Amino acid sequence: MGFDKTGQIVYLEDSRNRNTSALFAWDTKTGKQTLLAENPQADVSAVMIHPTEKHVQAVAFTYERKHWQILDKTIAADFAYLKTVADGEVRIADRTLDDKYWIVVYLMDNSPVRYYRYNRKTQKAQFLFTNREALEEKSLAKMYPTWYCWFTVALGGAMTGATIPDING
Repeated sequence: MGFDKTGQIVYLEDSRNRNTSALFAWDTKTGKQTLLAENPQADVSAVMIHPTEKHVQAVAFTYERKHWQILDKTIAADFAYLKTVADGEVRIADRTLDDKYWIVVYLMDNSPVRYYRYNRKTQKAQFLFTNREALEEKSLAKMYPTWYCWFTVALGGAMTGATIPDING
């Protein structure tokens, strides 16, 4: 994952003696390992590190969908707002070094991937573009996660308990 600002602490993902991987901080001078984030249902899928201070701010785990565990309270309001912008998985693609602006990507199941420029001071997200302009006006079916797969209900169809695939036969 990388080092902290001092170069003494390294952030790493480890699954030894565990069912899922977790994020640890390992002090290279003392050998001490500190658990930073874990989820009993899913491995670490992404880590957000401050661009200049180099400390871990958030860790994502993907079980059905990506969920962020916020470790740094200074970004909690940002993530709370970003959840309201679009109905998709939030990914932070890039950040300015002063951390005032973020490029936020929403992975959508029923529309193209959406890109926004997020202003942390005003807490406003400005839509930039999608990755597939030809699909912007199309009606796409929504996908539904289960613990073992994703499935789609035909447009206009209703989701019922019988709609969920049964993998046990």
